[in-house]
Amino acid sequence: MMGVRCGRCSTEFPVEGAGRYPCPACGAVNEVRGAAGPEPSLTVPQPTPPPTQPSPRATCLECAFTFIVGNLDVVPCPNCGADVAVGRNP
Repeated sequence: MMGVRCGRCSTEFPVEGAGRYPCPACGAVNEVRGAAGPEPSLTVPQPTPPPTQPSPRATCLECAFTFIVGNLDVVPCPNCGADVAVGRNP
């Protein structure tokens, strides 16, 4: 057993060794790695950054549902099934 500090809220809690452990105070998942020194290295996994450009979207003219589309000319609306002209060429 060893004590580590949460990377988010700095609460100290016991762990059994290397692995991923939720903080008992804030719930953040902390990753404990084996280290050469007496204290393990502790990191909080960071979320993936958003894409630099937003995904293209289309709006269905039948039901006004907006959804993400790919590189297609016409796609079916996932809400009502109507064909939606996107105007892109593959």
